[in-house]
Amino acid sequence: MDSSDIHVKDTPASMSSMDMITKDSIIQQAQELIDEVNDKRKHDELFSEYRKQLEKHVEKRCITAQQQMVAMYEEHGRLMEEKLKKLFSCLDRVGKAESELMAFKQSLAMLYQEMQLDIDKIKTST
Repeated sequence: MDSSDIHVKDTPASMSSMDMITKDSIIQQAQELIDEVNDKRKHDELFSEYRKQLEKHVEKRCITAQQQMVAMYEEHGRLMEEKLKKLFSCLDRVGKAESELMAFKQSLAMLYQEMQLDIDKIKTST
């Protein structure tokens, strides 16, 4: 067997029809696998792109929600500050009223004591 015999056996003309069918079927299967892989890559790329878009959308929504929460907290803080100012003002007025009431009570107690002394003097002088 010389090198020309080997060369002739490997040429397409010398291949049997069964060998050609097998070769064609292998090529077809390989192409189908390549097509499937490419389809999966496209699907994966679409999924990745969808995921990126979804992440961007969620990020935007989170930022918007956070901004709305901050605005709401600021508004509630402002309202609470106004109410606390009113409360402290009211407490100051209550404190002043208590002081005035205490002073009035002491004056009334002194007046009562003086009246008792005057009554006692009247009783003793008669």
